[in-house]
Amino acid sequence: MWNTQQGEKKNARGSMKTDKKLLSNLNQVDLGSSKVPDKLKEAWYSFNADGFKYDYVYMPSKGKRLFVLLSGFADRKKLEPPVFQRWTWSSIFPGHCLYIADPILSSYDNLGIGWYIGNKAEKVILTVAELIKESAQKLGIPLENVVLYASSGGGFASLQLSALIPELTAIVINPQIDVTKYDNRNVEKLLNTCFDGMTREEAISVYESRFSVLPLIDKIKGNQIFYVQNKLDSHHYEVHFGAFAEKIGLNEANGYKKDAIEVFFFEDPKGHAVAEPAELVNELMGRIRQKI
Repeated sequence: MWNTQQGEKKNARGSMKTDKKLLSNLNQVDLGSSKVPDKLKEAWYSFNADGFKYDYVYMPSKGKRLFVLLSGFADRKKLEPPVFQRWTWSSIFPGHCLYIADPILSSYDNLGIGWYIGNKAEKVILTVAELIKESAQKLGIPLENVVLYASSGGGFASLQLSALIPELTAIVINPQIDVTKYDNRNVEKLLNTCFDGMTREEAISVYESRFSVLPLIDKIKGNQIFYVQNKLDSHHYEVHFGAFAEKIGLNEANGYKKDAIEVFFFEDPKGHAVAEPAELVNELMGRIRQKI
């Protein structure tokens, strides 16, 4: 287990997030209703679907893998959508990078996180899954070599995607497992804005598999998932990881590893606000390199 209490420098890998204001140096391509061009080049792409504007950035590499980076919370006082997370980390990942913004933030200026859930009428996660599969196909990369990498709300979406695309690998860091159990007022903001003011109890009753990973366990329990958890992020460790581990059957007796699902723990007193330690990222990338 990694311990980062000795200093912040172990997490110093540059800016975690960037937004519209910092993307001016990229070529912008509006694809209309098409999701992916015939030939992907380094650029900021956008397309329209389901009543939403989707934005993603492609960063090329000579590698044989495709890393898909999703985003969690964005402070709307500081960041203007589209927002992309782990922006300066592209050199860390041994492969192409596809940064996909949550389109809900571009549609509603009062929301800082949407978990890629969409709204009452549209399931954003389905379109994101299509985008990933089509991008991989255009790049000639098998889905087995596609790796999702995301934390918090992006980690939740990654587990949802694992159920839709079982071939890929998901690396999730301190994810929410049941959004309605998240101790955060942004849940109410999403429900009030996109689900007609439903309560948490109503949302989990009517849209259980959209707001929780637990109903999807049978679809993901055989998939490769690296679950990274800060033990000092007490809410996520006890409520979210606890529920996931119990449902999967992960425990001390099996070393928190079952089939292709494996847990990596670290400890940092900053809790949910801190990034995973650099040594752990290197370990995860080493494990990914072994796949080919």
